[in-house]
Amino acid sequence: LWQVQTPQGFRKEILIEANRRAEADGFLGTDDASLVERIGVPVRIVQGEYSNIKVTTPEDMVVAEAILRNDMGAGELMKTAVHEAKRLLGGVVRRRKEDSV
Repeated sequence: LWQVQTPQGFRKEILIEANRRAEADGFLGTDDASLVERIGVPVRIVQGEYSNIKVTTPEDMVVAEAILRNDMGAGELMKTAVHEAKRLLGGVVRRRKEDSV
């Protein structure tokens, strides 16, 4: 099991063929890598950066802001980000200590 970051990079022709074959077979992959592996093309794993996150939800924004504000190690950074994300409830950022979850 791997935690995957985007973007995933593949040669255009390989990606087109992988998607064409998946569609023809009615195969629903989890991501581009699963489609490419399915047609027998090896996929390499490269080390990423834990702080390279995709901002999709309001909670992600809280984590991203914590990452940008801090210049600390990943473990300490994530403790800070998780603590701050817990203040986000129903899309409303709770700023006061007594509002913390």
